[in-house]
Amino acid sequence: MLKPTLMTLLTALFAGNAMADTVEFCPNPSEISNVGGVLTAKTESGKGEWLGLLNEPKASITTFDNAIFYSSNDKVSGVGHLRACTYKTTGKQTVDIRYRPEVTPDVAIRVVHTPAWKEMNGPFGITYFQCSVQDLQGCAFREAE
Repeated sequence: MLKPTLMTLLTALFAGNAMADTVEFCPNPSEISNVGGVLTAKTESGKGEWLGLLNEPKASITTFDNAIFYSSNDKVSGVGHLRACTYKTTGKQTVDIRYRPEVTPDVAIRVVHTPAWKEMNGPFGITYFQCSVQDLQGCAFREAE
């Protein structure tokens, strides 16, 4: 009786660690679904989804523009939050797609390939990091523990 319970517990622990190690990145434009202006895409881990809203529901996503990361310690290697991935549309607009917006507060993340994220200075002295690498896997991140 103890052995099946122990095996189930170990399997659950390993599965949880595997999900925490999943590398995520902004979805490819071809992977983003548009239903009435509501944009969705699957996450790599299968937990939650990406979500965005178009002002012009019939517009299509054409290209990736950038991703913005805010670090809690103003260092790209720190833990922080992904503001969004931004894309250009056929209507010459930009649209943000958020990572797992159903989670409050935002999911804490760490960037994976730090050289791809360039330090920027925003208003009010806010430091953030922007990734504009067109190979979307260059803007990779992991959920922080």
